[in-house]
Order: sequence, then structure tokens, then C-alpha cells
Amino acid sequence: MKTLITSIAIMAFFLSPACVLAQECEDNYIEVNGSAEKTVPPDRITISITIKESDWKNSSLPALEKVMKKSLTALGIDIKENLKVYDMESVFTRKGRRPETSLSGRYFLIVKDAAMAAKVLETLDTEGISNAYVSKFEYSDMDSIETEVRAEAVKKARNTATAMTEAIGQKLGPAIYIMDHSSGGNYRQPKLMLTYAANSSDSFQEESIPELDFQEIKVSASVTVRFRL
Repeated sequence: MKTLITSIAIMAFFLSPACVLAQECEDNYIEVNGSAEKTVPPDRITISITIKESDWKNSSLPALEKVMKKSLTALGIDIKENLKVYDMESVFTRKGRRPETSLSGRYFLIVKDAAMAAKVLETLDTEGISNAYVSKFEYSDMDSIETEVRAEAVKKARNTATAMTEAIGQKLGPAIYIMDHSSGGNYRQPKLMLTYAANSSDSFQEESIPELDFQEIKVSASVTVRFRL
């Protein structure tokens, strides 16, 4: 009798997974895809600035840095918060038998929009600091936007599934499976655009003032959702 009970227990152990799999296979479901996208303007623009003593005559890096900071402050920029030193470098050169040393500094400046970025580049160029360019554009709250777009993709998948099931007279059940095909940073880096504001006519003029503009950042998401019927 004991041997019989043990045999039944062993059979039940091996059959249980098969029953679970069979139950899953017997479930009626509908599987649909959903996608969504949203565009947002960049609100965190990084400008890379490089100052080299070798580009100037009779001027030191601290003096040039002071000129830069004064110009940026005049634009209303909080340099303590938004201007960071990336690195400093000392370069040794030799003219004849006399060695010379020149310093260079690289800085990162953060501004919030293209208009201010254009003002910064123009102001620095006026001061003779022409080695400056936009190196990065971002949206500060990208995590929230990505979550919002993913949720919208799931909603679209549900709407599609609802329409399909109602067409055959059935009712959509709860979601039993969701696969997110998106990944962190699933967005397109915007391009830097250069436009010109005409001074006195609609025709292009050489003295027209260039203006910076950025394409909006496009955030996209794609999901697969399975609903029980």
C-alpha cells in the first residue's frame, strides 16, 4: 500500500507541470501591438567653450576667463550654477632654445533655450572667444516623458484589442502579458538648425544675423500586450 501511494505521488509530481502548461495553452487571448510618440523641445543645452593662451598675445588664461564670465553674467546667466570647468591643460612649446608654457581651459555652459545659446555664441565671438559650440541638447525630465509615452502605447494597444473583440461579439478581459520593446533613451537627438533673420527685406543678405534653432526631441515607445478573452 505504501508503494502504491508513493507511485501516485511521483506521477502527480511529473504531471502537474504538464497540466499547468496545458491550462496556459487552453487560455483564449488576443495579442496586439501598440506604439506612441511625443516631441518635446530641448530645455538643457550644453555649450562647450575652449580658451587658449596661445591664441592671444600678452594675455593670461585667468584674464581671459574673467572676460568670459563678465560677458556671460551680463546676459543674465548664473555662472556659479551653470558654468563648469571641464579641464585645464598646460602646453610646453619651444621657440629656439627658449621653452614656453601656455595654458588652456575647457568649460561647459548650460543654457535653457536656443535663443540664449545664440546670444552666448555671439557674445563670446565679439570678445574674441570663437572656440565655442553647442555640444549637447537634452530634455531635463526625460524619464517622465518616456513613462508617459509607454503608457500611451499600452492604451492604444488596448483600444485596438477592444475594437477587434467587439467586432466578433466578445468582451475583452484583463491584460495577462505586456512586453515593452522600448529601452531607456529611446529618442532621437535633435539637429541644430541655422536660420537667418533678414535685416530689411525678405531676401537673404550677407549681413543677416544667424539664429540657432533646434528640432524637437522625439520620444517613441512600442509594446506588445496580451489580453484574456
